[in-house]
Amino acid sequence: MMIKRVGDFIRNRQGGDTIVEVVIAIAVIATVLTGAFVVTNRSLTAVRDSEEHSEALQLLQGQVELLRSVASQTSNNQLSSVTLNTLPFCFSSDGVYQTVVTQGPDPCSTDNIPYYLSIIESAAPQPTGPPTKTFLATVRWAALGGGTDQVQLAYKVDVE
Repeated sequence: MMIKRVGDFIRNRQGGDTIVEVVIAIAVIATVLTGAFVVTNRSLTAVRDSEEHSEALQLLQGQVELLRSVASQTSNNQLSSVTLNTLPFCFSSDGVYQTVVTQGPDPCSTDNIPYYLSIIESAAPQPTGPPTKTFLATVRWAALGGGTDQVQLAYKVDVE
């Protein structure tokens, strides 16, 4: 009769991992990697959306600066007559006044991501005090998730 030692018995019982353990380990790793991918993808989308908003805001601030420049260089009556005759409008990069067109090539769009610029006179009621005209500058573009996104700034010009 052969007597087995305890150490030999324990060594023989420790085989390898079963297929169920391997499948569970793969499922856990796949779940972690999928979660990391989703978080990274959403983060990249949020960063790109923020970049688009920032670029649109820069374009819009440039339009307001050009409007401010035109308002300071011309009499307020000239500014009123120019803007009221052709609304909406925008300025080219060299400060030239342009009418926004609804069809065809838009002089108020940019080349890289199509941002569409427009400035209109706001019909907001005027409070008491010195007369002013309020202009609403808008930048629109195609949003990442579909649809349209926009940024707006209002600018007041004193008129006499």
